[in-house]
Amino acid sequence: MGRASVTLNSEQLKKIDSLARKNKKSRAQVIREAVVLYVAEKEKEPTWGEIVKKTAGIWKHKKIDGLTYERQLREEGNHSGKDFDELMKRLSYARVGKKFTRQEMNERR
Repeated sequence: MGRASVTLNSEQLKKIDSLARKNKKSRAQVIREAVVLYVAEKEKEPTWGEIVKKTAGIWKHKKIDGLTYERQLREEGNHSGKDFDELMKRLSYARVGKKFTRQEMNERR
């Protein structure tokens, strides 16, 4: 087993200590369990390459290119149109706010 030094604010420590007392565990055990849960959750998230694969070709049914379509939407003032809603529905599997690393952004799959 390795060691890691982590700096936490007082509120985070209070919550960890409270959980440790409540569950009769050490602070270290609570943190280890939290890391296991966090890593498991992050491993479920799609990579940049997986998102690109899943969304590839979603525009193929359109008769115009994306830039022309975007300009038309802006001219019409239609920013919440049916097509946008449809696209958002198709992309709903992607977690909002996911920040990709430079490596993930550069993946080619």
